[in-house]
Amino acid sequence: MKKTVIKYVTGLLDTATLYQRKQHKKYSGNLSKVHKSIAFDFRHGVTTMEVLDFLEKVRYGREFANIRDKEGSMERLDLIKIHFTTPMPY
Repeated sequence: MKKTVIKYVTGLLDTATLYQRKQHKKYSGNLSKVHKSIAFDFRHGVTTMEVLDFLEKVRYGREFANIRDKEGSMERLDLIKIHFTTPMPY
């Protein structure tokens, strides 16, 4: 779960190769794929509180300062948090 969130929030480098762009698009460049990956982790023991705690750690933690400096990273982090904090309509 942590690796997936970090990859999505970090985004793609400007100097990424064609292969890196293809892999990013296939595995971690889409918000729905990130949600599916985290849902898979839920089925294997991760709780919603652990996900939200990790999102807060990424937002405020010293070890993730380089990720927060990247353009658009905080917006992507907010999108993930919105998905897990809003109630489902069904």
